[in-house]
Amino acid sequence: MSNPYAAIADLYTFGAPQTAFGAVPDPVKQSQLDAAAGRIDSNVGGRYAVPLAAPIPLVVTQMCCKLAAFEIISNSRGFNPANPSDKALGDSYIEALKWLSDVQHQRAHLVGQAETGSVAVPQPVILSSSVTYLNDGGQRPQRGW
Repeated sequence: MSNPYAAIADLYTFGAPQTAFGAVPDPVKQSQLDAAAGRIDSNVGGRYAVPLAAPIPLVVTQMCCKLAAFEIISNSRGFNPANPSDKALGDSYIEALKWLSDVQHQRAHLVGQAETGSVAVPQPVILSSSVTYLNDGGQRPQRGW
């Protein structure tokens, strides 16, 4: 699958240094980038047509790489929150998840992407009627109270 949001080279720029991935083969890196793109689509798909249209906002590429880097490294060698580099990686992962939630809940926006479903939702009409008498079902004018 061709990832529309990030390439392996982007992973080294925005995810983690190339040396952090050790001997992880490129197909594994690509599959994690693809999984991260799918996660992005599942979060932003309620607001935007997915896959997102070019040009892809740089923040999407960054977040895709942060998600993938965490999965690749934690799956290949484990995750140790006491290790400063692992902690930084985990913090980046949490930042990416928060950003996805913010986009989903309209606290963050994808500049340059048109939102879907931006048509106003019809609201219920509120009607006020006169006083209804239960004994005969008739209506009388409001009494001002």
